[in-house]
Amino acid sequence: MVLLGFLALMMVLGAATLAYLFKFQTADRVVVDEETHSIVITHTSRMATDTERVSFDRVVKVEHVMGGEDAMFEVVAVTDDGKRYIVKSSGEKPLTGDAQHIASVIDKPYVEVKNIKGFGD
Repeated sequence: MVLLGFLALMMVLGAATLAYLFKFQTADRVVVDEETHSIVITHTSRMATDTERVSFDRVVKVEHVMGGEDAMFEVVAVTDDGKRYIVKSSGEKPLTGDAQHIASVIDKPYVEVKNIKGFGD
């Protein structure tokens, strides 16, 4: 009986987790649009789609973050009000070239941010 109760509990927890993930599944898409001189961020969930447009004029710098909040490597556009927009991320390889290219397209300074500590740090 205990084993059956445990299996039933595991099935209920598994079903609840899958339902939660299916209901709140999200996707983000970021485009650096040279034509409109803006970064377009589209956030899609099962409930709605939201789009935010950030003008190149509002961006003060482009950072290549090593040891980011969401991924190991991130390209982040920082605006004049301190907001941070992740333009691209990777868990596998550095995005130095991508960050430098985006900084040149936006015509903003490129900055490397290292949040990873080594043995000598």
